[in-house]
Amino acid sequence: MRNWGNTLGREKKGAYVCELKMEKANAIKLALKTCKKSNNAVLDLSNSELTDVPPKIKECSHVEELYLYGNKLSTLPVEFKKLTCLTTLILSENNIREIPPAMSFLKLEVFDLRHNKLTEIPDVVYNCTTLKKLYLRQNRIQTIGPEIAKLK
Repeated sequence: MRNWGNTLGREKKGAYVCELKMEKANAIKLALKTCKKSNNAVLDLSNSELTDVPPKIKECSHVEELYLYGNKLSTLPVEFKKLTCLTTLILSENNIREIPPAMSFLKLEVFDLRHNKLTEIPDVVYNCTTLKKLYLRQNRIQTIGPEIAKLK
């Protein structure tokens, strides 16, 4: 295991944060277990060769920032519905073709879907009323509907 970047107890906005950077899939269980115990967490599972998001992610419902870039994900699991505190979701450099419409990211401010295989802007984007930054570069999106005007 290299480049752990493990910084437990670092202060962020007056609360302690569990920040783990994982590069190998065999360390994911530890990351989920540690972030599950944290009050305010940043979870980084980037470049972990994931083809699916671990179902135990639902136990990290308090996670505010989730980094899953550089994996092999094609969609998001239903367990993502439990991540109600997400403000940052980084899914760039995967194989994502769609985001299930049942997803709801009410607190999301940063949504990064660059370098995926999307053919349209996911409906979930239009329900992100707190969204400040949306990254869609390097996808297969051909048209942009009028709903985009609803975003601030």
